[in-house]
Amino acid sequence: MAHSRDGRMSINAVNHLQARLNGFVAELRQVKDYMASLNKEPVIGLDRLLDANEKALAPAFFGKRFYQIARNNLECDSRLWNILKRCRGLVALKQNYRADWDFVLNQLAKTNGETNTGVSRTEHVTVDAVVDGGATWIRLLTVSEQRLLSELADSGAWDFDSDSVAGSDNEHSDSHHGHDCDSIKTIRGARAVVMAAKNQRFKYRHPRVHILLPKLEEGKIEQIDRVIERIRQLGDDDVTVVVDCGNSAFFRHGHSSPPLFRVLPTLVVDELRDITPTVNIDISWLIALTSDLSHERSSKPFASSSLSLSVGDAKTPASIREACGRSLCQTLYPTLAFRKLVCTRSAAERVWSIAKTLASPTELARLRLLVPLTEEDITAARNRGPKATRVRLAGLSVHGVPDDVFWPVDISDDGFTQNTDVLVESGRLPRVAPAVANKLQEPNRSIFLFGWATGYTTLTANSAMVNRIKRTLEVNRTGARERGPDVFVRWVTRSFDAKEKPNVRNRAKALVVVG
Repeated sequence: MAHSRDGRMSINAVNHLQARLNGFVAELRQVKDYMASLNKEPVIGLDRLLDANEKALAPAFFGKRFYQIARNNLECDSRLWNILKRCRGLVALKQNYRADWDFVLNQLAKTNGETNTGVSRTEHVTVDAVVDGGATWIRLLTVSEQRLLSELADSGAWDFDSDSVAGSDNEHSDSHHGHDCDSIKTIRGARAVVMAAKNQRFKYRHPRVHILLPKLEEGKIEQIDRVIERIRQLGDDDVTVVVDCGNSAFFRHGHSSPPLFRVLPTLVVDELRDITPTVNIDISWLIALTSDLSHERSSKPFASSSLSLSVGDAKTPASIREACGRSLCQTLYPTLAFRKLVCTRSAAERVWSIAKTLASPTELARLRLLVPLTEEDITAARNRGPKATRVRLAGLSVHGVPDDVFWPVDISDDGFTQNTDVLVESGRLPRVAPAVANKLQEPNRSIFLFGWATGYTTLTANSAMVNRIKRTLEVNRTGARERGPDVFVRWVTRSFDAKEKPNVRNRAKALVVVG
């Protein structure tokens, strides 16, 4: 009789686990579908996590094997997921990063012709989640009190003093009376995440590290409190470290997991949230806003028989125009909504120079509406007003023109960007700016320095230029907190629907560059 009762309990336990795992998998699928419906970039690692838990539900895993796998998955993955549902801007799950800073220094030395035989082969460390759009790393350590006390005893660190190393100048000399704190596995794991964070930057800053210890309680056992404090001391001016234990406000306030439907909007990254109220539009976006490729019907052939275009996998005129129109409606217009639109005089003059050679009559008409350069066009735009400008633009497009985009683009003087030393002395640019400026050519130099000095977000499709700025800044930075220009990089068409030029030996070809 007892055997029968134990069997029923076992079946009930399996059924309970199966129901929980089914619910967990359903939420992961819902997030994936929600991201796709918004045309958002998928969460990195979400598919891998979903596949692993779906496999656990396969019939082949039922029985004792299912019980073990499901329990392990729910213990780790589901616990993390319930925590993440209280976070914002989920970017990635279960990502690996290199924890060895010496590796980076060695690579830089190699590029300068130097050698370094002391290359460490430190393995990658796992970051459980990247949230806040990329600004915060979460590491979940499920070590129990008993396990941590065993670590202390086994490593001979029962009485180590966390305060003794708080002011140490050497970040690798964590010792007290000859004891190395890195022999404590939990501290070593937390340190590896902090070291990895020093190898990465998000918007020119190292990510914040959030260490979660849900099975530990602070203020209960003195030896455990020392370990918790030592982990907090891993933070410095470069990387902020936050530690939360099971009895902290972070866990107390989130004791129950919120329903997914309530948190989906905040869980998804809002790329537009940090864009400034005034935006600096570069040449690539100005072209995309006025190109026939963005505004014409997909069935219309290209204006030039020699036009060579490619947009990802799209090769035909119809598929290319469809992709460009989708970019206009789903990327450009939403990004510009409710913001003041400006561009530099250098950008306006360059786009007009290109347009006079390649643009069609309708492209020139849109350019006069949106980027008026002559006094005549500027006066006409001022007299016409934003509403009438939208009406005229709608007459030149197959797509609707939203009321929340305020035309035209204001042209701002960028002459002040020529003297970077003055801008540095006045505090408008950091000391690394001249080194970055020397790597840029006009008009990109003026465009990006203008956005940098004014604090405006620069909208661009030129990812190669942005990467060059980042690399130059990293090599030449004079301080850990120096920041480069705020940029928003998204693909847009970077071509006019080029017209035929019979007098040109090699007929005009416009290339759509995916940036």
